[in-house]
Amino acid sequence: MARQPLRVLRGNNAQITAYTGGSGEPAFNTDTGRLHVMDGMSPGGKPMASYGDAAPAFSLGISRADIPGRVIPINSFTVMGFSAVGDPGAGARYVRGTYSGLMAIQDKAGTWFNLDLTERVARPEWFGDCSTDATGPINAAETALNAAGGGVLQFRSVVYLVSQVTKRSYTTWEGAGMGLTIIRRKANTTSFAVVAGLNAEALMDSGSNTGGISCASFRGLSVDGNSPNGGVGHGIVIYGAVLFFDRLEASYCTGSGWWSEFGLGNVPTGNTQKNTQSWFTNGAFHQCKDGFRFGGPNDSMVIGVNSYLNTNTNLWTYGNGFAKFFAFHGWSDAVGGPQAETCARIDAPSCKFFNSDFEGAKKRQVWLRNSNCTFVGCEVFYYQSDVAGVAPVGYEIGDATGEGGSVVASSLNEIHGRNFSNYAVVKFNNDGGNNRIEINGYTGRTNAPLTMGTQHTDGAGRRTNTIHLDVLYSVPSQNMDQVYAPGGTSQVGSLGLNVVSPQDTLDIAGGRRIREFETTGRLLREFFDSDGNLISDMSYQTGYYRDWIFKAFGVDVFRLKEKGICLPNIGTYASDADAGAAGLTQNVVYRRPDGSLYAKL
Repeated sequence: MARQPLRVLRGNNAQITAYTGGSGEPAFNTDTGRLHVMDGMSPGGKPMASYGDAAPAFSLGISRADIPGRVIPINSFTVMGFSAVGDPGAGARYVRGTYSGLMAIQDKAGTWFNLDLTERVARPEWFGDCSTDATGPINAAETALNAAGGGVLQFRSVVYLVSQVTKRSYTTWEGAGMGLTIIRRKANTTSFAVVAGLNAEALMDSGSNTGGISCASFRGLSVDGNSPNGGVGHGIVIYGAVLFFDRLEASYCTGSGWWSEFGLGNVPTGNTQKNTQSWFTNGAFHQCKDGFRFGGPNDSMVIGVNSYLNTNTNLWTYGNGFAKFFAFHGWSDAVGGPQAETCARIDAPSCKFFNSDFEGAKKRQVWLRNSNCTFVGCEVFYYQSDVAGVAPVGYEIGDATGEGGSVVASSLNEIHGRNFSNYAVVKFNNDGGNNRIEINGYTGRTNAPLTMGTQHTDGAGRRTNTIHLDVLYSVPSQNMDQVYAPGGTSQVGSLGLNVVSPQDTLDIAGGRRIREFETTGRLLREFFDSDGNLISDMSYQTGYYRDWIFKAFGVDVFRLKEKGICLPNIGTYASDADAGAAGLTQNVVYRRPDGSLYAKL
């Protein structure tokens, strides 16, 4: 007898979905190609799966490593682990593909599957085992995201040990938080940086105006240079523009914690926004040589960065400038910890600082080595643990000796802020003139002497600067009325104001004002009250007496100082006729009956 083919009930989609058959009765849908099994109750019954339908990920129960040995008739799947089910590589989604690209896998039937990055999210664990060395997986993940047009590289709350990993354009590295996600240089490893932007090693300090990356971000992670365990190199180094970070930490680097640079007017390849500005918020950079080294991009904003316990600088700006810093805090350890040589070194022009603090450096808190910078609402602090023989200053303007690499003359800077000091507020060191200094709160912090307001260290320092000091006492009972002169000694008695530039103007709280200028062979200094009336004047030989010292707040006592040594207190005598009498002591300042001053030289 000839074989008769089995033919089940069939019909188009409308017919099958309207049909209610007996329980277990099969029916074939000629439109969809699916077999329906009737349940005796529901129109259309239950449609069965067809070849090519995606299987649910949870039903596979396999890792990426299992795929090449299996025939999997599906279009996509999500693996349960990278090398074993349940490992941190879980979550990678693969789709049926046609090429053997990065991270592609092939099943036993020869079908290729490719990692699906359509949602622009990846993890290093999808690309390899990160337990002992995450360098390869992180670099592979970053390359894949960049090739897909950018995206987010997600890091777990673990320590990733690396030698050096590369940051590319249009990607965001997102961790679980500072101190939770840590990318750490392996022990006893030397590398240019823990994290380096593409081509950064060749571009930094090269003077190049081409290359670099753009639209690159960091969020919620820490970078550890591991210097206590033999790690050598920088932390994060980026040559590029349109950079962002938020809650980023870099520490324990023998070089810089953060170091960025970019050429003025350059736009990185692929950046269609024609913009270079960057935004940096909530950073911490510590236990490095230079905490936050910033060479661009220009016009960037830095907000809420804390840079501390670094050995050379807590902040170093250079390059094209025009950056704005808000609430920046640079500081050192007052008790035995690292002290920076300079808290903030400003080599870039036209930088703006608002409500920022700089404290604890050995030599100077702020070193202005360029022009047109502004400090508003900023404070400088000094510690008792200053290096022996070094009298750190608040703001040093200029560089007469080339200590910073070149001789510079700084001008047109403005400083409006507070000073808590035991040393000079401002040191003019080859300044270019026309600097405006206004210190509201020139205040001693301890029992140590409150000293001079300004000093000049170079012969060219006779500039047209304007200095305003509003003198305050933090604890009135403390004896802080002392004076200091370069190369001289401290003497108790009066608030010292070391103003040696004949063209400088110095304003004092309560209206007292010193004005000094040179006449023919003589130096004339005048004292005025708050109404502008001349209190006294005295002419004397140029070079003998360089400093007037006096008490502010209306106390009408003045004193001369010769070559760093305070002269005795003011004496009195009856009349001008007694001026040459034997009873008057040499080098003592006397008060005439009319209140003016006289010095027997």
